[in-house]
Amino acid sequence: MGYSMAVGDEAGETGFRFGRGSSDYFIYSLVLTTDAERLRDQLNWLRRKLGWTDREEISFNKTSEERRRSFFEGVRPFRFVARSLVVDKRKLKENPPS
Repeated sequence: MGYSMAVGDEAGETGFRFGRGSSDYFIYSLVLTTDAERLRDQLNWLRRKLGWTDREEISFNKTSEERRRSFFEGVRPFRFVARSLVVDKRKLKENPPS
């Protein structure tokens, strides 16, 4: 069975100023689901339950282990798949040949 909805987000940025503000990695992740409305409703409920505001980004690197665990337990019953592409920018050339 295929998925009918995909939602994506990125982490890191595309700059090459390593050691001066640029991240070493650029990551793009997709969540694929067949029931986007129920998953979105659950995520909104989890936001309120775990104390995130509606406009606040859910940032796991700033989140306690307990809060992370509660989040993942809250989405466990839902059918979805997550896929991520991780690019180690240090292995890329900043200006590839044309």
